[in-house]
Amino acid sequence: MCCQHNTARALSKTSEKPIPSIKKTGDFKRVFNKGRCVAGHMFVMYAAENEKNMLRLGISVSKKVGSAVVRSRVKRLVRECMRILAGSGGFCRDLSYDLVVVARPLAGGLVEKSVFLSVKNQIEKLLRKHGFLA
Repeated sequence: MCCQHNTARALSKTSEKPIPSIKKTGDFKRVFNKGRCVAGHMFVMYAAENEKNMLRLGISVSKKVGSAVVRSRVKRLVRECMRILAGSGGFCRDLSYDLVVVARPLAGGLVEKSVFLSVKNQIEKLLRKHGFLA
């Protein structure tokens, strides 16, 4: 097993439950229209307050990123990174925010090379820009 899989497996033991997801189109539109946006070279992250008293995550990956396999892998990596960061005490799951992560085409190219830590670092930078991480 390569060292990146070992690193991902070691990091994944720090959390318990997955972060609830945003499923409805109306919720995505609300976050896009009323939320604050920060961008990185692989992802764009939108954040908007919600009334649910819980953190929810939505992930949007267009066909420009790659095939269905690549898009699913990007979604899994982003979801796992957020789960790890939430479980490590980096930020609180009790935040009343909806977060939407939009993958840029560059994310598909990096995922094919299985660069878990690059994705995690990019997500951390975006969370810092939003003020969710110290």
